[in-house]
Amino acid sequence: MSLTGSESRYSGARRAAPSAVARRNAWVLRVLGLSVGGLAVGVAIGLVVGR
Repeated sequence: MSLTGSESRYSGARRAAPSAVARRNAWVLRVLGLSVGGLAVGVAIGLVVGR
């Protein structure tokens, strides 16, 4: 029974790991998207003001 318990724990950890990585990737993508969007808006405003 102890072996099955350890196996279930490992499987649970494996299942939890991908979700955590996915959450990190989603957060990173959001931050990168916001930063890139902010830079694009800043450049656009700079071009408009420069004109």
